[in-house]
Amino acid sequence: MPARFSIATVEAVKQDLDTLPEIERELREVGLQDAIRALAPSIRKLRARGYKSARILELLKERGVEISGTTLKQYLGEKKSRNTTKRYAKGHDSADPAGGSGGETPGITGQVAARPVVRAAVSARTRE
Repeated sequence: MPARFSIATVEAVKQDLDTLPEIERELREVGLQDAIRALAPSIRKLRARGYKSARILELLKERGVEISGTTLKQYLGEKKSRNTTKRYAKGHDSADPAGGSGGETPGITGQVAARPVVRAAVSARTRE
């Protein structure tokens, strides 16, 4: 296959591609994440009706949508980030060496304490 093409060839291929009809919606393929996004309302209804996650996973698998429980939770937006979970489990923000609760002023709920601004050192060239 040549690595270089004439402009005429490229234009001819472009015209051919532009005239192709749209694929029917039912024949289009989607990835697992998009499939779960489309199924999310139905999955949430099943949970509201008392279905457990394991049973929902079985139902999905029986219908050709195989997914792990962890991935399902992640795609449904039910999984929190590990860092957030670990920080709050310890009872303090790991970025705060004083062991505070993530910037709240002690004793005053909902107010965030100002953090000092760290300024970069000025290089010798800038001062001259």
